[in-house]
Amino acid sequence: MDLDNVARLWRKGTIVSSFLLDRAYEALEKNPKLDDIEGKIDASGEALWTIDEAKKEDVPVPVIEKSLEFRQQSQHDEKVSNSFAAKLVAALRREFGGHKVTTK
Repeated sequence: MDLDNVARLWRKGTIVSSFLLDRAYEALEKNPKLDDIEGKIDASGEALWTIDEAKKEDVPVPVIEKSLEFRQQSQHDEKVSNSFAAKLVAALRREFGGHKVTTK
């Protein structure tokens, strides 16, 4: 699929509008296959802090927990770090937050 074109259409061609869709388009426009990126996603510690604080307050945060788990897996599991999903998450984090991305 022509993913940068799909992202372009979704970000402006439908009722769906999103900051993250815009960042996905920017990342895919630079490299549609993301083949220059390793999908090892750094974690800054904010998600872990959020999870710890949520537990203290008895507030469920399953999406944040799963996202942190995925980032942690990407550091140690080659299957995860080589996945397009991990590469896209790493690229998105670079686009919106200037997070470090390991390139090949």
